[in-house]
Amino acid sequence: MTNSRPAPSASPAASGAGLPAFKRERRTRILEAALGALQGQEFEQIRIAEVAQGADVALGTLYRYFPSKELLYAVALREWVHRQRLDAAMPGRTPEERIRARLRGVIGAFEAQPQFFKTHLLLYGSGDPEVEAILGEVSALAEEVLTGDFAALSVAEPRDDATMLWSILHSLLSSAIYQGGAFGEVYRLVDDFITLVLETRDGPVSGSPAKPGPQEPATGPNEHGR
Repeated sequence: MTNSRPAPSASPAASGAGLPAFKRERRTRILEAALGALQGQEFEQIRIAEVAQGADVALGTLYRYFPSKELLYAVALREWVHRQRLDAAMPGRTPEERIRARLRGVIGAFEAQPQFFKTHLLLYGSGDPEVEAILGEVSALAEEVLTGDFAALSVAEPRDDATMLWSILHSLLSSAIYQGGAFGEVYRLVDDFITLVLETRDGPVSGSPAKPGPQEPATGPNEHGR
C-alpha cells in the first residue's frame, strides 16, 4: 500500500491517452477479453493467445498494446476497480453511511471474484515499474476517497485513519482468500474499525474502563488503631 500518489504510467496503450478512436476500441476489446478470462480462471492459467483470440486481434497486435501479461492485467485490474465505483458520490447518504457502503462494496467484489485480489498481489511482485505505478494509482485512489469520507466525519487524522483502514482491509482479505477465513469476519472487523474511529472522535470508546482519578487518603484507623 502506498500513501503518496504515484506518477501516472507513461505508456499510451496503458492509459489509452492520445490513441485514435479505432485503437481505443481495439484496446477496450483486449481489456474486456482479459477481464473475461480472469473471471473464469486464475491468473497463472491464462494464456495470452486466448486473450488475443477473445479480443479478435492478432497476438502481435495485443503485444503492441500491452508488451507483457503483467502490464495487461495491471491495466485490466485498474479498469475493474473503476467499475466498482469506489469514488461514487452516493447522494442522500451520510458520510458514515457512505464509507460503510464503500467498504462493503469492495469486500463484496473481492468475495465474488477472489482471483482478482490474488492477481493484484501477484502483480505487485512483478518488478515492472509501470505495473507497480498502475497498481499504486489504484491504492492511492482508494485512500484518497476514504480520506475524504473520514474528513467529512470530522475525525482528527483522516488520512492516517484511511491508510490504516485500507491496510487492515488488505490484511483481512488476504486471510479470507488465502487461509480460508470467513468473509463475514472481514465485513464485521472493517465495520468495527470505522465504529472505533467514530467513538474515539466522540469520546471514550464504549466499554473501555474509565481512567482512575486521584486516590483519596485513607480515613480509617491505621495499623495501630488510631
